[in-house]
Amino acid sequence: MSEHKIITCQLTSKPDPLAVNERGKIYLQIQETGAEKKRVQSLLLTVPCGKGADAVFQSTSGVWIRTEDSERWECGQDRMREEKSVDTPAFLFIDSMEANGDPMESPAVFQITGDVPKEQGSALISIIVTFADGTKESSSAHITKGDGELYLENFLAARKVEPEVPTAVFRKNEPIYFSWNSNGVFFKLYASGVSKPLAETTDTTFVLEGGAREDTTYILQATKPSAFSDCLYRTLTVHITDPSLESLEIREQLKTDKAALTVFGEPSAVSLQKVGEYTDWTLVPETDGYLVGKLAFQHGVTGNGTLTVKECSEAQAQCYEVSDMAFQGKIVQSGNGSVLDLSKKASLCVPVRKGIIVMVSLLISHISQANGYDLSVCFIPLGKGRAVEI
Repeated sequence: MSEHKIITCQLTSKPDPLAVNERGKIYLQIQETGAEKKRVQSLLLTVPCGKGADAVFQSTSGVWIRTEDSERWECGQDRMREEKSVDTPAFLFIDSMEANGDPMESPAVFQITGDVPKEQGSALISIIVTFADGTKESSSAHITKGDGELYLENFLAARKVEPEVPTAVFRKNEPIYFSWNSNGVFFKLYASGVSKPLAETTDTTFVLEGGAREDTTYILQATKPSAFSDCLYRTLTVHITDPSLESLEIREQLKTDKAALTVFGEPSAVSLQKVGEYTDWTLVPETDGYLVGKLAFQHGVTGNGTLTVKECSEAQAQCYEVSDMAFQGKIVQSGNGSVLDLSKKASLCVPVRKGIIVMVSLLISHISQANGYDLSVCFIPLGKGRAVEI
């Protein structure tokens, strides 16, 4: 492409390369980059269609072009030409809605969709730009077709009554509308810590009719056996404004501001000797790396605890403990009783894999002083990157 072009036309496919024998998307972005300013009257795209390796889509009848900026541009296809063979190209046009052309004060984006033929290869799309003064510029770009990289993006939640408005805040048991974008062929939706999927579907939407009773992290798994990366995960946390609490532990003071506090059942004081199990941390690494953690009871504190690492792989229906990666500390018996002492610092270093869910659990089953321990866990990626504390 010439350095002196007034308009640049950039074509990108989703996925890249275009997945053969599937529905594919191509995005066209045009913007004015040259020193000379001109109004754009129209664009004409010639998209090869047919069964060969040099065809972008299978047939002209299945090709569509659209823009979300309909007040600025009009898109369509020349369907007056009768298809004389399977190798007839699709002629796509884009016209400015202004009589004297678009001033191109901001970039314009268009989406082209169609069924990709099963033959792998590279196809050329040509573009002719016509300016308001009648002059023209030509451009072109190659589109590659292959197995297609699996993608999973825009994992969102919304209210069932307003599915087009994303939100992360719901009332207890309010239906949750999940949606996502992906070229995966099968999806599983999990609630963090629950081995059975909430949904197993081929659709890219799902309504959880019963909603959630408390803040919950949801994990979405997408699979596509034919892709280079055959399994991807995304997480989403929703917050409940009026949660149901099955247990409540108060270590200092409980205050209410104007609202009433109602207790069902028998309230009882919580002994600091029995702290119980803490909520899991969940991480889906975007690259290979290590999970590094340190657990230490503070000076003079006695008790016992377990810091455990688990992972959920695409081949396993439920989370399982990774062999030799659980930490139970240095435990010694003291006195005539069965008091266990975890006064010494210990650490773990666990290799984790890209896209595999990692869960870290801390269980303090006995402690002589509330908050009498220090815990830090962080993810360190391989290669370039920065550690992320979880």
